Amino acid sequence: MCRVDPKPAHVTLRNAEYADLESLSSLAIRTYIDAFGYSFTREDLADHLQNNLSQKNFEIILQKDIVILAETTEKMVGFIQFGITGNFDENKADRNWAIQRLYVLNDFQQQGIGGLLMQAALDEMKHQKVTRIYLDVWEKNPGAIRFYQRYGFKVIQKRDFVVASGKQTSQDLIMVWESPNFNQ
Repeated sequence: MCRVDPKPAHVTLRNAEYADLESLSSLAIRTYIDAFGYSFTREDLADHLQNNLSQKNFEIILQKDIVILAETTEKMVGFIQFGITGNFDENKADRNWAIQRLYVLNDFQQQGIGGLLMQAALDEMKHQKVTRIYLDVWEKNPGAIRFYQRYGFKVIQKRDFVVASGKQTSQDLIMVWESPNFNQ
């Protein structure tokens, strides 16, 4: 069983809306650069941000996935994106979902916000009777790996991370959580 940090008093959660696209994209870009920017060439980073974290991309994401925002009274500080998977499961069963992104601004990390977002996503997926939840995490991010393991995720394979230039820069670990009732 995972220990859930108490809810930070200054943070509220809500579902993202189209009016949030600019702020959502800005937060995603900032957190991605902070966490991974050093591992890309300038060109590959610019391409990755444009293709994956632009406002246009988040407009498409909001049509297919659930995005829950974490906000203080002043600003958006984090989000989690999840939905029915098509990336990890060959069978593409509708009870298999994936967490695509869990991002929290550097200044707000280690305050329980990631745990709050994760628990909100898990609660929704359990409500939807999801049987498996997949995610990928960078092999060089031991803090994130431990975080997911605390929630019962287990590493099941590795996948090469290839940037726009075609260069393989590292590997992502594919992790899965299975419902305790899955095999019954």
